[in-house]
Amino acid sequence: MRIFSLALKSIISEYSEWLPSLYHCLNEKELTSTMNYLEGKIDFHGQILCSKYMNYATVISGVAAYIAGWLAQDSFLSIKVFVVLSIITGIICIPAWPMYNQKPLQFQKTKN
Repeated sequence: MRIFSLALKSIISEYSEWLPSLYHCLNEKELTSTMNYLEGKIDFHGQILCSKYMNYATVISGVAAYIAGWLAQDSFLSIKVFVVLSIITGIICIPAWPMYNQKPLQFQKTKN
């Protein structure tokens, strides 16, 4: 643990000159608009669909990695195939794609 804290202190001291300028470049308005753009919306049906895609893709990634490693007799290839397919799974499942918001929930209007 001590090695980690020493490494962190050395990294902070090394890059302390440009960290404040980077922080000042991102003002609160730009950061909020970027966060709102990236947040996206997913309905309940889309959450279930995304969960199914993730589960199927994870199993397929594991099986494909095992088969590739077995055929090539290379365990490192198996790891590489699994990592690449996991990244593809993340690209499919993590962002709020429009296909995950096809049945949005309709709220009732308020009565005055």
